[in-house]
Amino acid sequence: MTSRGFAGAATGLRRLFGGRSLDSYVFIFYLLIFGGMLVIGGASLLMVQSMMDKTLAIRGESRDMEFVNHLHNKTYSLLIAIHNMQVFTDGKYARMANDLANEIDAGLTDYLQHEIRSPNPEGLAEVTLLRQLRDYVQSLHKITKWINEHSGEMPLTSDTLGHWDEALNHYSDRIQGLVKDINRLHFDVMGHKVETSRHNMNLITQLYMIAALGGLALVYGGYRLHSRHVVRPVVQLAEAARKIAAGDLTTRVRSGSRTEIGLLYESFNAMVERLQTDAAELAEFNQHLEGEVEKRSRELEAVQNKLSHLEKMAMLGQIATSVNHEVRTPLNVLSMNVQLIGRLMSGCSEQCLARKSNVAERIARVDSEIQRVSDMLEEFVHYARLTPVEKKPLELNRLLGYVAEMISEKAAQAKVAVTVEPAAAPLTVPADEHKLIQVLVNLCTNALQAMPEAGGTLHLTARAIRGGAQIIVADTGKGIAGENLDKIFLPFFTTKSAGLGLGLAIVQRIVEDHGGTIVCRSTPGDGTTFTVTLPGMAAVTDAVAAAAAPEEPAT
Repeated sequence: MTSRGFAGAATGLRRLFGGRSLDSYVFIFYLLIFGGMLVIGGASLLMVQSMMDKTLAIRGESRDMEFVNHLHNKTYSLLIAIHNMQVFTDGKYARMANDLANEIDAGLTDYLQHEIRSPNPEGLAEVTLLRQLRDYVQSLHKITKWINEHSGEMPLTSDTLGHWDEALNHYSDRIQGLVKDINRLHFDVMGHKVETSRHNMNLITQLYMIAALGGLALVYGGYRLHSRHVVRPVVQLAEAARKIAAGDLTTRVRSGSRTEIGLLYESFNAMVERLQTDAAELAEFNQHLEGEVEKRSRELEAVQNKLSHLEKMAMLGQIATSVNHEVRTPLNVLSMNVQLIGRLMSGCSEQCLARKSNVAERIARVDSEIQRVSDMLEEFVHYARLTPVEKKPLELNRLLGYVAEMISEKAAQAKVAVTVEPAAAPLTVPADEHKLIQVLVNLCTNALQAMPEAGGTLHLTARAIRGGAQIIVADTGKGIAGENLDKIFLPFFTTKSAGLGLGLAIVQRIVEDHGGTIVCRSTPGDGTTFTVTLPGMAAVTDAVAAAAAPEEPAT
């Protein structure tokens, strides 16, 4: 193909794709190669498959010939056995002849069925020959039976023996002729298949030559197109880049191409113009950097706030110790004096009996308030000075049973039915038994207080999860308002008339000190469910080995 021919082909391709994309040329080029490979490869595969089929058919014909020759040998053995039956009176040859006749007849029958199904046109002629061969074999079988039945009735003379030998030779010649004709048919079939395979091989060779010449033409055409539409524009672009590197920012490249090369030139010119606007981009980058710095500052501030919270908690512990010491002593004095007054009132004279009931009521009120202040102080001190957990293997099924028994009396008074659903198998976690009892008693007490006067149900569940275990405390009480769900674990938040609101805050701290989580789900009027998730034994071991906290299991 000449240069003019390639130019014409390029013009045709440009018209085909609108002259807008170099990708189009590359696509059609590889499409032609790929299509040619598919066509030639597919045709070659089909012809190779045909050759393989012919080879397998030739192998089958060879097996058929071997089988026919084997039958011929058995037939020859049958003729010899029939001859020996006349010479020797021993029944051995009669049995041999009878067995051979049965084997030959069975083999011919099976082979005849095989050839009837043969797709070759020679199969019909072979079926005719096989039927003739089977007729001869059946005739020999009848002769065998007749000789066997009349062996002792006629004398064996040389004329009789010669007559039988002549008849057996006639059968032998006819059978041999049939076998030759059958083998000739097989040779004809194999010859046809070999000729077809040779023809397919010639076609494959021709396709290879066509593919080689077509490949050379495509390679040459691709080289010319690549040189004209890719290499030359890239060289021009490299020259312009060297000028810009030397400081000539007025350099621009011009191209009338509407392919990707034209887009590359336009992008190059845009890049040069962009160099003049670097100051604005730098300012934008600085602004972005300031934003990142501010973001990191907020993160550091959050960490500092957390540290400040920890410091406040430590200071709160010290204050709690001081308050406990300074307030507990007066409370004890007040409590003892109230008790003393009560004893004195028990021995009151008749003059003060009228006032005794009123004074006793006031004494009881003062004693109740003293106990309430003491309980609040105890709760505050316990929150501020929560001791570290001491983890030991703890079986949760046993723990739930113990807690259910602890609250059974209060539950009965509140008309609440307590049910326990233990895990299917013993469930052991590393935990502080006393603190987990405190957690469950606190949650159960809150649940009992949230029940209506008519009572309800409190359900305790323990179950194993991947990497740990869960304890679920569910009640059928009045539930928690949606706006309060995010606040229930905050210190000093409470909706009750009594207490400091530290109960659930203490519960959360204990659970988190165990490396676990606590989640509350509640619907007003339908009850509340607390789910405590604790890491298992294996999770704690892995966490200690990795010096990192275990991954929180899904709740």
